[in-house]
Amino acid sequence: MVPALTPGPARAGVAACLLLLLLLLLLAACTANDTVAPGPEPVASPRRLAIALEMDHFAHAAALDTLVRGFDAFLYGHPGSFEDEVARLEAAGLESIRYFNVFATDPLYPVWGGFFAELDRFLTDTDGWIPGVGFAFSNPEEPDLIIDHTRSEVSAGVARIVAAWADSIDADRVFLDLTFDTLADWMIREDDRWPWPPAEHAHHEALWAANMQSLIQALGERRPVMINGSVRLAAPSVLYESQVWNDRRGFSPWADLMARALAGETIPGLHVGHHLIAPWEYPAAESMVAAAWLLLGGSYLLVEPDGRPLAWAREIQASRLRGFDAAGPPTQVSPGLYRVHGQIGSAAWAVEVDVRARTGRVYPLPPS
Repeated sequence: MVPALTPGPARAGVAACLLLLLLLLLLAACTANDTVAPGPEPVASPRRLAIALEMDHFAHAAALDTLVRGFDAFLYGHPGSFEDEVARLEAAGLESIRYFNVFATDPLYPVWGGFFAELDRFLTDTDGWIPGVGFAFSNPEEPDLIIDHTRSEVSAGVARIVAAWADSIDADRVFLDLTFDTLADWMIREDDRWPWPPAEHAHHEALWAANMQSLIQALGERRPVMINGSVRLAAPSVLYESQVWNDRRGFSPWADLMARALAGETIPGLHVGHHLIAPWEYPAAESMVAAAWLLLGGSYLLVEPDGRPLAWAREIQASRLRGFDAAGPPTQVSPGLYRVHGQIGSAAWAVEVDVRARTGRVYPLPPS
């Protein structure tokens, strides 16, 4: 859902009620099912709405054009596949954000060829995986292997390969997935153990964090970088999910992201992570993420290309929220509560995000 639209005081009167009614009618028309016609073309905005795409989406040009209508950017991996279609979307004005996993590799990488086979060959030649452990969220019989970023030569080699492929496809922005600054037990299978004594774990974790930071910086020297991982790493842009990785895995809370974003240290990429939360959690998560997207200028909002995420994106496209024009930078009103005033059309509105209550709202202000 879009952020809660809370009416102003009574003196806002009929105008506010009519505005709310109009918005609700637009949202109802747009959410009847997941395959409704897309909303209007995006209005000029410093914020960008991005959609994640897979190879199958590029096989049917007409369906792809319908799917991406109203979006500003797309996230796509598989470098070297369907690059003509990628270039066509770029020529139409969409920003390309190209996906690379720099944490673990699938056993099928040699079969997939291209970037995947090249990375697998490099890691094979350098024994570049952490021995004896598998990624906890992969196939337990054929697990993904974790790249050994405790070794600087491995991280530097991964960075070189990613950079060369990003150059070859002329990516507008590089997306680095699973960029963590910790080596936590939840990353590996239940019966696995890190291949060093417990007393040396802090040392290896420090090496990992330093080398991951170097990898991000090396790639950032060539083109804009967005990471999905720890907000503590100095990245130009950080993808942040509503209440999944960054909090449940013990990483930085939302307040850390807000502090960095308000200080101009990072451009947030925001993501609900619908597939990792329960349906009853959707309303609060969607409200907070969408409000943060409006509050933080220059931010990205990333959605999946189907189901509730796509329907939610269509709601946003059909609403007037994308036209929110902030009057200035957001301010911290109280601990955890952030607010910015601005305009939607000729009317005054406000946007609030409360990272303690995990809520966000957009509401009209009374006429001055």
